[in-house]
Amino acid sequence: SMYPGAKEGDIGIVTAKDLDGGDIIEFVDTEDGHVKIHRLIGRDDNFVYAKGENKQDIEKLIAEQIVGHVTILKKEENPEVYAYISDILHQRLHRKI
Repeated sequence: SMYPGAKEGDIGIVTAKDLDGGDIIEFVDTEDGHVKIHRLIGRDDNFVYAKGENKQDIEKLIAEQIVGHVTILKKEENPEVYAYISDILHQRLHRKI
C-alpha cells in the first residue's frame, strides 16, 4: 500500500525515466504476477529495493521487473486535470474495437 501518498481513486501515470531514490515505481511481482507500486529505497549493482508506505517488508527486484516511474495524480489536489484524464481513460476503456 502507498497510503497516504496514494489513495483509492487516485490515478497513477507510469512513465519511463531514470529512477532516483524516493521515486514511486511500478513493478511486477514474480510470485503472484500482480503489478504493484512501492517507493524505491535503494539499489546496488544487481538489485533495486522498494518498500510500500505501510509495509515493513523490502522488495528485492531485478531491473526487468520494473515497469516505470509513477506520478500520482490526486483527485483532491488537481480536480480539473483529474477529471480530464479520468474521462480519457474511461473513453478508452469502454471504446468498442
